[in-house]
Amino acid sequence: MPEPYASTSILPFNDQGFFANQDPLLQILSKKKCNVIIEVGTWIGSSARFMAQLQPDDGKLYAVDTWNGSIEHSQVDFPFLPYLFQQFLSNTIHAGLTNKIIPIRMNSTEASKALNVLADLIYIDAAHDADSVCADVLAWLPHLNSDGILCGDDWHAPSVREGVSLAIRKSGLRVRVEGGAGDVHGFWVLQPY
Repeated sequence: MPEPYASTSILPFNDQGFFANQDPLLQILSKKKCNVIIEVGTWIGSSARFMAQLQPDDGKLYAVDTWNGSIEHSQVDFPFLPYLFQQFLSNTIHAGLTNKIIPIRMNSTEASKALNVLADLIYIDAAHDADSVCADVLAWLPHLNSDGILCGDDWHAPSVREGVSLAIRKSGLRVRVEGGAGDVHGFWVLQPY
């Protein structure tokens, strides 16, 4: 097993993740071969595992997170927050995906400067304040293949909507939102005009 998986103490599988975009991601991954995926904001890896299982055998998913939680997590009691990274690694080991999922333990901006890959799919679900969302979109756009897809979660959160809107004004792209009014998460995809 590669590092950092090889040196972790394995915890029992725990899937208390936040992942409700299986359907739109399945649609993308069933139509498009995504050898390289970047996920910005991973938590304990529910969406990372889902996407990695749909990649080709030689696919790589770069999971970018600090695994420290964000400001919204400090407002809720998450007893496993101190073990978040270990839980992510353990869940990936339990799923048998250590050959595909590569953890990048950095904040989004640092990782976007350090990671030298082009992705077929970039999925953003990190910090939810408007400035961070805008910064994430703009930082990761240069890592997108010419026919790649940049998408994310939580469009229905006003701060996410504001952050994506700021980014599209600066990037010249437009946004397509999937899911109706009853969809509490709201999946969004950036597209050229």
